[in-house]
Amino acid sequence: MAETDDLSVLQIAVTIARSEQVRSVSALEYRLAALGFSGQQIANAVNAWAAYYARRHYQP
Repeated sequence: MAETDDLSVLQIAVTIARSEQVRSVSALEYRLAALGFSGQQIANAVNAWAAYYARRHYQP
């Protein structure tokens, strides 16, 4: 896959998770890997999403 920045990978991950109703991180990671993203790109996307979710849902 051509070089893709972290934000683009995150956007693709969110789109896949929502449109395909992916229910687990491992399933999302598998799906992103099947699209040709590297392990580091996938980890960066998952970590960014987790940080966003934690800020949005667990901060007073």
